[in-house]
Formats: sequence, structure tokens, C-alpha cells
Amino acid sequence: MATTSPLTTMSEAELNANLSTEIIASSVVLIVVPTTFVILRLLSRWMARASLWWDDYTAILACIFSWGDNIIQLAGISKGYGKHIATLPFNRWTLFFKYLYAFQISYGPAIILVKFSIIATQYRMFRVIQYRRILIGCSVFVACLFVEQLLLVVFSCIPVSDYWKTFTLGPRCFNVIRVGKIQGGVNAATDFILLAMPIPILWKLRTGIQQKCILTAIFTVGLVVCAVSIVRLCQLQDFHDQDDITWSFVHPAIWTAAEPSIGVVSACLPSLRPLFTKLLWGRSYRPVMLSSPHNSSTRRFERLDDSFNGNKWTNNVVIKRADDEEYEFGDRGRKSFVPDNGIRVRTTVTVTEGVDWQDDLF
Repeated sequence: MATTSPLTTMSEAELNANLSTEIIASSVVLIVVPTTFVILRLLSRWMARASLWWDDYTAILACIFSWGDNIIQLAGISKGYGKHIATLPFNRWTLFFKYLYAFQISYGPAIILVKFSIIATQYRMFRVIQYRRILIGCSVFVACLFVEQLLLVVFSCIPVSDYWKTFTLGPRCFNVIRVGKIQGGVNAATDFILLAMPIPILWKLRTGIQQKCILTAIFTVGLVVCAVSIVRLCQLQDFHDQDDITWSFVHPAIWTAAEPSIGVVSACLPSLRPLFTKLLWGRSYRPVMLSSPHNSSTRRFERLDDSFNGNKWTNNVVIKRADDEEYEFGDRGRKSFVPDNGIRVRTTVTVTEGVDWQDDLF
């Protein structure tokens, strides 16, 4: 807490200033924009007659949770949020800190659901075993990050009620602003990694340079959420005047609410490219990605009953996974029965595996 307050040197006009207009404008935009992109995402799935998957569900949930911080800010205006704290009655202080507590809890699930949506989108699109294992590892890390962030916010004071009763960082509370800075840095780094990881894979797509550039641009534009995270960190870094928190916390709060909202937009962008392609050019492109998984397996196929003796022909199929796949049909190590006047056929089929970009709109 500061020992002296600048409020004592303010004129009456400065003391009665109000940031409610700025709060309302930003909150409305940050509710409408992600909601619009989620609707466009669902429209894309409907146009493709494709069922929803986990990436769609998590995007919807992330959008709903992103409303939380903005709704809390709008509700806080009637309790003095956006005004100088010296102009508010004492009972409004308690209400404000309760809103602030709810604001911080709402932020965590929203930002984590955005990350899960990005991971699920890439898991659906890229059927590369090694890459999917990396994505599973990322999802485990994100889940642990969510638990850590939620516990730190919920139990930032012991007992919890001290958060809105003491108005200062007492001995049973830790500095949530400092923790927020650390968590913000981790969130920004995680977003950058998740959105930058698929770019090298995109350049392995069996498609033209133009399409590769378009797809790369889509994921690169999604990195704007990292820029928002950095701006939020700067706002928190400059946040010092906790004596006048109802006024000084407005801009850090706006950028905090913006991070999950812009994150929802970034998570939806890869699914919107086919929609705009169809709307603008009336056609779609479906690039194919080259893949070379290295493992082997044996499969067994059975033919329908043969017409002359009612027996089935059984074929052991050995599949060797490499750059090319070799399928060997026929019983190995023994003679197969050939009917009179029949023809024995041995066929070797070499198949080069291609993994499609698994978006039904492509």
C-alpha cells in the first residue's frame, strides 16, 4: 500500500471522473466478436454437414466463459467500478472486491478452454502419430496449469473472505498481481508454442505454395492473442496504485478480459478458412499432407464363402510402415488351394500413405 495517495491532490472534476463508457464499449466488443466467430465456426461445420467435435465444444465453452469477465465488469459499474475509490461509500468497497474475486476466477477457465480448443483442432486436423503424442503432452500440461491457477486464485487468502474484507495484502494473503504476471507469461508462451507448432507441418502439405501461404497466414494471425497477452502483462507491470484500485485497475482488467476473447477468435480461425473459400470462390481445396510413420503391423482379412466348396479364403496381410507401405496378400509359407482351371494370382501393392488435412470443409 502506498503511504500517500494522489487522490488528495486531485481537483473535484478529476475526482468525479468516470471510466464507465470505456468499460461498456470494450465489454460489448469483447462479447460480440468471439461470439460472432463461434457462430461462423458452427456455420462452417453445418455447411460441411460435419458433426461437432471436442474442438468445437471447447470453443463454445471458452466463448461462454470469456463473457464472464466482461459481464462482471459491466455489473461492477453500478458498484463504483471505473470511479475513484474516494468517492465511494465504504460498503461499495466490499462489493467491488467480491466482483474482483469473481473476475479472477472467471479468467482461468476461459483461457484454459481456449488452449484445449486449439489442441483439439490440431489433433483433428493432423493425423500424424508423433505430432498427436506431442499434443497429448501439451493437453496434460495445460490441465495441470489450470489446476494450479485455479487453486492460487481461489485460495489467494485464508480464509477466502479476507480477500474482500481486509482491502490490503494481509499476512494470510499473497500478492495476486505478482502471481498474475507469472501466470500471464506462462499463458503467452503456451499460446505461442501451440499456434506456431503446426506451421512446419503445413509446409509438408501436398498443395501449391499459395495454399501453403494462406494456411500459414491463418495460424500466424492467430498469434495476435500472444500480443494481447504481452500488453496485459505490461498493464499489470504498470499497475501500482492499489489505493485507488476501482479506477487504476480498469485498463489491466480490460486487457485481461480481452485475452480469452481474442483467444477464442484465434482458436476459430483455422476452421473458418474453408467457409470463406466457398463463399468467395465457390469451391474448396483439400490439401494432403505427406507422412512417414515408422511402425509395422499385421492384419487379417477374410474373403466371403467360396461358391464351389463353401470355405473361406484367409489372407494374412503384412504391412510394413516406412516411406512407402507394402501390402502382401496371400497365405505365407503354405500352398493355397486353386480350383481346376483356376488361376493363382499374387499381387504386390505398394501404397504411399497420405494423411489428409482432416477438416471436412477442405
